[in-house]
Amino acid sequence: MPTIFGLFDLKDGVDPAEYERWARTRYAPVVREMPSIDHWQAFRAAGVFGSGAAPPYRYFLVIEANDLEGVGRDLTDDRMQTLLAELHEFAAPPTLVVTESFA
Repeated sequence: MPTIFGLFDLKDGVDPAEYERWARTRYAPVVREMPSIDHWQAFRAAGVFGSGAAPPYRYFLVIEANDLEGVGRDLTDDRMQTLLAELHEFAAPPTLVVTESFA
């Protein structure tokens, strides 16, 4: 099963609490219903382990997909298009890294 990691930051001036509330109440429920996704979870960086350095990104997504082509199709749904437009008000498009397990 491919796993997609998303890495992103909020745009300047965006209130993190407002973004997180929107993500919990509007975005997450719809994404979690997508037939091509088995698991979706969002994370906020709390720090860099063993270091006082700032994390390279503030937010991370973990998406376990059962069908990568299906993810593309599901994202064209009208509801998702509306939510993606709203997301872009909060953040630049995330860097999405598609991975596959090897060990």
